[in-house]
Amino acid sequence: MRLSLFSKNEDLEKSAPVLGAKILIFFEKNKKNKISIFDVVRHLKKDKTVGVRAVYYAIIFLYAIDLIEFDEPHLVLKK
Repeated sequence: MRLSLFSKNEDLEKSAPVLGAKILIFFEKNKKNKISIFDVVRHLKKDKTVGVRAVYYAIIFLYAIDLIEFDEPHLVLKK
């Protein structure tokens, strides 16, 4: 099954909001407001079923709802 941004057939564990929540938990766990995007991808890919595209959509989701911003190559958590 191909992953798309909006699909009723998508596995919820790979959805942008769920992975976005995992990214926010990763920020909280590390007690930092600025984390390398590479660390985020590495952390989420530990679960072999999560692909890069799903992580990309999750990051876009968090940016779209104004929770993070970019400071290449880092993600910065907004307060």
